[in-house]
Amino acid sequence: LCAASSGAFFNTTPDPDKVTRRTPLVWALGPGRVYPSLALEAVRLHLGLRQFGLFYDAATGTRLREIRLRDLAVPVDQNGCLLLNFRRHHFPTVPAAAVLDGSFDRAAVSNRIVFVGTSAAGLKDLVATPFAAEFPGVEVHATAADNILAGDALREQSWFFYADLGGILLGGAIVMLAAWRMRSGVSLAVTLAVGIAAVAGAFWLLRTSSQVLAPVGTIVACSLTYTPVTAIRYGQEELDRRRVRAMFG
Repeated sequence: LCAASSGAFFNTTPDPDKVTRRTPLVWALGPGRVYPSLALEAVRLHLGLRQFGLFYDAATGTRLREIRLRDLAVPVDQNGCLLLNFRRHHFPTVPAAAVLDGSFDRAAVSNRIVFVGTSAAGLKDLVATPFAAEFPGVEVHATAADNILAGDALREQSWFFYADLGGILLGGAIVMLAAWRMRSGVSLAVTLAVGIAAVAGAFWLLRTSSQVLAPVGTIVACSLTYTPVTAIRYGQEELDRRRVRAMFG
């Protein structure tokens, strides 16, 4: 530690379902005491910068909006967390044994950011991600650093909460009207169309602007609306048929 040029934290924060989708880039411990993450500090040193900048939302003045490293603007949420854009492949690794005996290719690590970590299950530095149940924790930092340098980190807009709520209410209302007034086949088609539209819209946002809008709420709302409304409608129709049979019986 005494020989290190700087310090950083390496903690990650999984979501409530224990899946790691984001990682903090800064932590504030008291007024004027902001500490960088391992990934952020590694990128800063790699770029030869003396410092990084914290930029807050102009409307509130307190909500953290992005971190800047020279021309690199890194989007973060209000807690300073980066939404990770995981790669389809693992990053290149060098076995510890090769480093100890000096047999590794030095050109492979020359002028590169190198993270030292473990991948063995017994050392318990494995985390769950959306793509793998066991993912080396050190690669979370590598992914964050790669996202920062590539400028393709995922984004969540502050108004996405209201968009999600609007999708839930609008989708639920459309499905309710369709299930109550239309034939069963048509109402089912409408329900599927609303769900597909929500997924397509979220996919379009992700591909065109790296923005993450989860359509799960809309899909769940449509499913939970269609089933009871359809059951109530069929129950009402059955009561009407029984009443007619009783009248003419």
